[in-house]
Amino acid sequence: MNTSTLTVLFADMVESSRRMTDLGDGRGDAFMAKFVHTLDDVVVRHGGRTVKHLGDGVMAVFERSALDGVRASWALHAAATALHPDDPPLVRVGISLGEVTVTSGDFYGRPVVEAARLCGVAESGTTLVSPLVRSVIGDRDGFEFVDVGPLDLKGLAGQMTAGRLLAPVEFESSVGDDGPEDQRLTAGGRRNGGRRSRRTVAAVSVVVALAAAAGWLGSTWEDNEPATVSTDRRPERASAPKDYRPVLTKAECDKNLDDGVLCFVLRVPEDRSRPAGQQVEIPVGDYPPLSGAAPKGVPVVETAKVEPTATSPLRTTRRMITFGRRGVVGTPVLNCPEQMAAGQANLLKPILSAEAVQTTLEAVKACRDRWTDAGIDVSAYDTQDVVLDLRDLIVAMDLDQIDLVVDHISTAVAFGAVKDFPGSIRTLTVQNPVPTDVSPGDYTRSFAAAFDRLGAQCAVQERCNEVVPSLSEAWRRTYDGLQLTPQVVTGPLPDGTMTSILLDGDRTALALYIALGVPDLRVFVPDLLSRPSLPEIGYNARDRSDVRDLPYGATLSDNCHRIAPNERPVDGAVMTRLPQFRSGLFKLLPESCKVWDVPEPEPEFFEPTRSDVPVLIVHGMLAGDTDIAWVDRVAAGFPNASVVSFPTLGFGPLQEAPRCLAQLREGFHDDPTVPLDPSEVDSCVASVPPVGFVVG
Repeated sequence: MNTSTLTVLFADMVESSRRMTDLGDGRGDAFMAKFVHTLDDVVVRHGGRTVKHLGDGVMAVFERSALDGVRASWALHAAATALHPDDPPLVRVGISLGEVTVTSGDFYGRPVVEAARLCGVAESGTTLVSPLVRSVIGDRDGFEFVDVGPLDLKGLAGQMTAGRLLAPVEFESSVGDDGPEDQRLTAGGRRNGGRRSRRTVAAVSVVVALAAAAGWLGSTWEDNEPATVSTDRRPERASAPKDYRPVLTKAECDKNLDDGVLCFVLRVPEDRSRPAGQQVEIPVGDYPPLSGAAPKGVPVVETAKVEPTATSPLRTTRRMITFGRRGVVGTPVLNCPEQMAAGQANLLKPILSAEAVQTTLEAVKACRDRWTDAGIDVSAYDTQDVVLDLRDLIVAMDLDQIDLVVDHISTAVAFGAVKDFPGSIRTLTVQNPVPTDVSPGDYTRSFAAAFDRLGAQCAVQERCNEVVPSLSEAWRRTYDGLQLTPQVVTGPLPDGTMTSILLDGDRTALALYIALGVPDLRVFVPDLLSRPSLPEIGYNARDRSDVRDLPYGATLSDNCHRIAPNERPVDGAVMTRLPQFRSGLFKLLPESCKVWDVPEPEPEFFEPTRSDVPVLIVHGMLAGDTDIAWVDRVAAGFPNASVVSFPTLGFGPLQEAPRCLAQLREGFHDDPTVPLDPSEVDSCVASVPPVGFVVG
């Protein structure tokens, strides 16, 4: 007799008989098939497997983590409601954990009975978990529970006090301090030796260099997405602006680009209400197919640096156009050398000390004042302006439709385009998307969740688990130790010269955030955290642009426009509960935005995007700038969305992923109306190897 310790989940639809009657036999059967397929998809994406279908529901098991099951339950509620927004089906879920008997592919035992019974007594739109599940989960992922019971469950001796799952903190934006305590789970969701030592030291140097150069904010970006789009509206195409004409002029290409690439500059007003005023110049690249043949389909337009366009697998047969972001490239670049100077001045101070914070805020103000004195309106470099830049590009290049490819930096741009000119957007491909309502505290949570997933990777590798039995405990121990007794190490300044850097817990957390998402760095994390102290650092500076020219100002204009307005009281509680994941990256954003002072968007900007435009979402689960639940919420608004999640990839899954992803993308672009084959997706995800940790 085989036994195994598993998390067991039962889920079923509330009032399924009434729904079937309302829909009629044919439509009812089709809806039920879609409902069950959606539940199966959510289960698989969260690391589980469906054991069997139970009419209007499923039984599933999760072998890796109880947290996977709880995350899946939230996603099940969300995905179900997205199937029919006008009459959203509600789901009830029961979850238990324990030793089960495995026979002929089925599962038996007390946990199975508990989960089934909890599902049966759960209220509509809620999840009940057993006491053991509640104990194991704790407050991970920000999930909270309220007592329900004691309950008398059929077939089980004694009474049970179950836990009703509440929304994790990132879903509480609608609940104020005086709001209800137990919010039902009915909000949006988704469809469907010496050498080793030297390598480790090199990794530390890169991480610390990034942390030092980044100051408090770093060169990473965070994003939200804008407003709701009705799927029954007449598709609108991008149309020429009335008060000015976007100008596209030929420009000289970089000598490293291959023959045939054309380069342009798009010239548009900084402030479109003053078309004769300050102008913005945005670089554009036009790449012909490498095959030399006529391009397939419509042009693929990529924003920012989603992938190396010159070698993108799509370029084999397709025309690709790169489109820069105002303030980041082109003219002007909203750099902030004042911020870099402040970061260097703070290198021997705790990153969140009162003195360091004051120096940072003074630098932010000085940067803003300098640009204002130069006649630049820093409030004109936000997502809504970039959406209009994309519209003007489409008009200037006379493009009928485009396949738009974005990463998390420009997710909001993609959704703004879907809102404003959906007829021009044939498909979207989104890397590591972010929902509209995320706050600084939500990024703390997503960072923590990504780190937990790295810890799970370490736990299943014998040598890594032997050296670091609990990565989360090792990191908390390191963080607390560095906060209490910061360590001075040697690290590089941007020009490659060596300097002393004080590593407190928060500065190290910022470095860790970066390391999680980068394949060459994350492999060293367990080894570093297994050490009683971090090593002295030697590092030869790599070729890189002068960080004084990094667009901190554009980053502030964008983040202060979209993320800072979402700040809510619970953020402080999240950062207090998870201090090792707050880092300067998230902690200082609201204060800096008060100084940068750009206007907030209209409320509809933050509403979820809904559209029938086909979407391919590619998710690297080790990236701290997105999360599984966020992917679910974004996908909820797109009934034609396909999701590919890679457990061991990070910030750049489109670049890190194997050739099979290129094949999936090619099929998506060939015919976006055909869903991706789940078996091909599973096979592609499974082909990515585990993280190759370098440990002593």
